Amino acid sequence: MKKSEELLTVFALCCLLEIVFWYFALLPGRTFFLRDLSLEIIPKRFFWANSGGFPLWLPYGFFGMPFAANPQSQAFYPFNFFYLLFGAERGLVFFIVFHHLLFLFTFYLALRRLGFSLEAGLIGAIGSGFGGFFCSLTLLIVLLGTIAWFPLIIICLTYTEGKGWFRPGLLIGPLIALQVLAGEIEMAAMSWLLAALAVALSPKNKIDARLCLRIPAAILIGAIFGALLSLFQLSLTLEMIPLSNRAGGFSVADAMAFSFHPLHIISIFVPNHLFPAESARHVPELYWGLGFFSEFPYFLSFYIGAVMVIPVFAGIFKADRGRGLSWLFLVIFSLLMAAGEHFSLYGIFCRIIPGFRMFRFPVKYYFLFSFSVIMLGCLGFEKLKLRARPRLSATLISIGLCVALFLLIYPARPQNFGDRYDALQGWLFLRSLLRVCSFILISAGVIFLAAGKDKRKAGLTLALLCFADLYLAHRWLNPSVGLDFYQGSALVRDFARRAGDKKYPARILSLSPAQGELDFKHVIDPVAQYAKIRDSLDTFWPALFGINDTRSHSSFHLADIPAFDDLIGKADRETAKIIMARAGVEHMYYRSVGFVPISAPFARAMIFYQASALGDRGQVLKLWSDPNFPAQEAILLEGGTAQGSTVPGMMAGPAEIIEYKNERVEIAADAKRDGWLLLLDTYYPGWKADLDGKRAPIFRADGFFRAVKIPAGKHRVVFNYHPQIFYNSLWLSGAGLIAWFGLLIFSFTIKKSGK
Repeated sequence: MKKSEELLTVFALCCLLEIVFWYFALLPGRTFFLRDLSLEIIPKRFFWANSGGFPLWLPYGFFGMPFAANPQSQAFYPFNFFYLLFGAERGLVFFIVFHHLLFLFTFYLALRRLGFSLEAGLIGAIGSGFGGFFCSLTLLIVLLGTIAWFPLIIICLTYTEGKGWFRPGLLIGPLIALQVLAGEIEMAAMSWLLAALAVALSPKNKIDARLCLRIPAAILIGAIFGALLSLFQLSLTLEMIPLSNRAGGFSVADAMAFSFHPLHIISIFVPNHLFPAESARHVPELYWGLGFFSEFPYFLSFYIGAVMVIPVFAGIFKADRGRGLSWLFLVIFSLLMAAGEHFSLYGIFCRIIPGFRMFRFPVKYYFLFSFSVIMLGCLGFEKLKLRARPRLSATLISIGLCVALFLLIYPARPQNFGDRYDALQGWLFLRSLLRVCSFILISAGVIFLAAGKDKRKAGLTLALLCFADLYLAHRWLNPSVGLDFYQGSALVRDFARRAGDKKYPARILSLSPAQGELDFKHVIDPVAQYAKIRDSLDTFWPALFGINDTRSHSSFHLADIPAFDDLIGKADRETAKIIMARAGVEHMYYRSVGFVPISAPFARAMIFYQASALGDRGQVLKLWSDPNFPAQEAILLEGGTAQGSTVPGMMAGPAEIIEYKNERVEIAADAKRDGWLLLLDTYYPGWKADLDGKRAPIFRADGFFRAVKIPAGKHRVVFNYHPQIFYNSLWLSGAGLIAWFGLLIFSFTIKKSGK
C-alpha cells in the first residue's frame, strides 16, 4: 500500500470509528451530559461565545472576575471557534469529537514515525484513543485540549534523529503554545517527557549520546518559543496567582485526595460497568453508573482493554530487553506515583524535588501508565511470531464466542436485584470479567489463526476487536442529553428576562442547598439530580442566564471570594443581609423558594462625600461589615494613601450607569461637593479609570470595590479593563511569532544550501 493510500485509508477508518463511538452525541439536538463539570464548562463557553470571543473580564461571577487570567477558561484557545459557530451546547460536541479524532489519527502517525508497523500503529492508536485514560479526558476538556497535541510533539521530535535539533524545536514551539492556551500546563509538561522517552526508546533508533542530547535541546527550544507565543496568557495567569487561592501553592494533603486506590487495580483489566445516563427513567431502581467501582478519583475509567493484554505481555518478555524493561519500569513507577496517599513515593518526590508540587494530583500519573502500556503493547505485537495452530485457534474462538453469546442471552437486569446492591455489583463484576475473557480468547484465537500466514490481517482484526471491547466498556462514559437540559428552569429564565432590561446584570447571592438535599443515593435519576444542581445556580450557571452571582467561583479563583463568603458565613441572618445590601446584592436565590429581594440594596454606582483611609485590610472588612457602620455616608479606603472629603452626615447618592460591558463601564456622576465615586465591582489590577477623559487613580474601597475621587459637578467616569501586562506581552508574542517564522525559514534555507 502506498503511503498516501495508507494515510487516507487510516483517516477514513478513524472517522468511521469516531462516528460509531460518538453517534448519540452527534445526533441533531444532542449534547454531552457533563455531570458536575457542567457547572463550569457550559456557562463559561456560553459566555465566551456570547461575548464574540476572547473576553478578558467576566462580570457574572463574584463582583466581576478576570476571565482570561484563569487558564481553565481557555479564553485564547483557537479551537473555541466551535462555540462561535454552533453555540456552547452543540459546539461542545464538535470540540470534543474534533480533539478526539485529532489525537486518534496523529497518534497513529506518531507510532508509524517511531518505527511501528501499520497494524501495531492501529492497535496502539485505538487502544490509547478509546482507552479509559483518554476517554476520561473527553469530560475534562481542558486536559483534552492539552493532550490532543501530544502526538504531534512526538512526530516533531522524531526529526531529531537525522535533522538536528533546532528545526524540530521550532516546530514544537506552536504546539506547546497551543497546550498552554488549552489550559493544563502540568499535563503538557508530562507529555513533553513522554514524547522524549518515546523517541529515545523508539524501536528504529539506537540509543546514543547524541540523540539523548538533541531531544532535550529540541524540547527546550520548543518550550522557549511556546512560552513566548503564549506569553499573553501566561502573563495574565501569573498576575492572578498572588491574588488567588493558589498564592500559597497546592498542599500535598489536598493533592493526596486524588489518589489511585490499590483496590482499583482490577479496573485496569476489568472495566467498570456503566449504564446509559437516561436509563434510570426507564428502570427507576437503577443507580446510573453502578458497577463494582462506582466512584473514581479524577479519571472515570482506568480500563486499558482486554485485547492489549496479549501484546503487552509479549512486549515484556519478547521485546528488546532494554526497551521492554524501560517501559515496564515506567508502568510500575507510574502506578506507585498514582497511588499517592496509599504509597509514599509521591510524597517523597514532593519533599525532595523543588517545584514538584506543580504536578498536583497523583492520579494524573495514570497518563504515564497508560502511555507506557501502549508502547509495551506495540513492541509486543511486533515480536509476536507464533506457530499456526488451527485447532487451538478454533477452540479459543469458539469458547470466546460462547461466552459472548451467554452475555447476550442473559443481559444485565438491575430490576431483578431490587435493593440488593452488593449482589448486583457482584453480578456486574462477573459480567465484565466474562466479557474480558471473551475478548482475550477470541484475540488469542485470531493470533494463532494468522500465525505464520498474514500478520497484517491478524493485526487489523485485533485492532477492530480492540475497538469493540473499548466501545462496550466506555460508550456510556460520555453520555448525551437533549439541548434543553442546559436551558434551566422557567423560574430562572423568567427572572433573567425581567432583569435583562437593566443596563447592568442583576446581582444575586445563591444559597447552597440544605445538607443532604443533593446527596447521591443508590437510586437516582442522574439527569434529574444534576438538573437540581443546575437550578440551584451552583458555580457558574448564572453566567448562562446573564445573572451576576457573588458566589460563583472555580477551582482557581480570587482570594477575595472566600473572604466575602467568610463575612457572610460568620454573620447572623440580619447582619448577612446588611452586608449583601452594601455589596449591591439585590436578591437571594434558593431553588425551592426562588428569588427573594434584599431590602434597600445599594446602587451599583454611588457618590460618597466622606472617606476614611485605613492601612490594614482586616480592619476595613471588620468595620465595613459592622451593622453599626454608617455605610451610606462613608467609604473605607485601603492603604492609607488617599485623603477623602469629609462632610459628616451627608448621605451618598446614586450615579447613573450609562454603559456596562465586560471590559468597560461608563458612569455619569453629578457630585454636590468633592467626593468619591464608588463602583460596586471588583478591585483588580489592570482596571483603569478616566475622569472626563483624563486618567484618574483607582482605590480599593470597602474591601472589595473600586473608587475614584471626583470634584464637585457633573462628570463622566469610564472604567476600562486594559491590563498593561497583557498588551505588553501580546506585543512580545507577536514579535516572537515573527522571529519564529523567520528562524523557521532560515532553517530550511540552511538545509537546502547544505545540499
